[in-house]
Amino acid sequence: MGHPAIYSAVCGNQYFHQMRFAAKGDHIPTHEHTYPHVLQVVRGRLLVAAGDERTEVGANQFFDVPAGVEHGLLALEDDTFAQCIHVMRWPDGTVVPFDYKLSARERLEITGAL
Repeated sequence: MGHPAIYSAVCGNQYFHQMRFAAKGDHIPTHEHTYPHVLQVVRGRLLVAAGDERTEVGANQFFDVPAGVEHGLLALEDDTFAQCIHVMRWPDGTVVPFDYKLSARERLEITGAL
């Protein structure tokens, strides 16, 4: 089992984290964030482990991940494509203003991705 290829983009204070799971069994280990986000499966199917729940999410479906909930993803099909979308927030939980230009370091600290 491997990990997905990951691509990220920011538009204003909106963050898009795209994931391509090449093979069934590719996964993202359990982790958590201080902010809520939405997972959208564009193609294929994922098993989402969020807290004690296990939910299968298919193409064109969304899954809400609350702040502070441990979650992980497992591809149930080859060539699964999904994205996480959220508003950028400072470590204290306040929303980064839409017109604020994040530096590369701030973006890394907030999202863990360049």
